[in-house]
Amino acid sequence: MLNILFVIILNLGCVKISHIDNARQTLSKGQNCLQSLRDNVEPLCNRLDVRQRSNYDIIIRCHKPDENRRNMWDSYYFRLSDPNMSYSDKQKEIVDQHTICLDGGARIEAYKHIEDVVK
Repeated sequence: MLNILFVIILNLGCVKISHIDNARQTLSKGQNCLQSLRDNVEPLCNRLDVRQRSNYDIIIRCHKPDENRRNMWDSYYFRLSDPNMSYSDKQKEIVDQHTICLDGGARIEAYKHIEDVVK
């Protein structure tokens, strides 16, 4: 019995919360997705790279050398889009996996690599 308890405790210690899950927990504490994102990015970043991809979405990322990036908030690409956009089933699955905040005004997704952002 004691061995089983030891194995369970050991395995629990190995469970990692992903950056996406951590960001969801952090942003869910705020009521406004855009303001919550700003509150987390702004202390780490003096300048943003902003790319408008369409009339419905933009990509932002902190502008700094890679060697100066410290965590997800200054490293990841964030896609801001209309929360009411519709997607194909395949796109919806990806968007849902990467969504870190959703409110009446915006959907925010987080991606480690720009190539992974839904088109």
